[in-house]
Amino acid sequence: MKTLMMRMAVVAFCVSMPLAAHALTFKKGQVLGSDGQIYDGASPAEIAKLISVAK
Repeated sequence: MKTLMMRMAVVAFCVSMPLAAHALTFKKGQVLGSDGQIYDGASPAEIAKLISVAK
């Protein structure tokens, strides 16, 4: 029974790996914002922070 459970866990882990790797693939220059959205360059919040610091 232990062996069966271990095999099922390994199979579930191996099946989920390609999905997780694909979900975290970014193109060059893209960032993940704190809201979970992907932005090209900086997120709008980061751009606002940079502008306020530069003033």
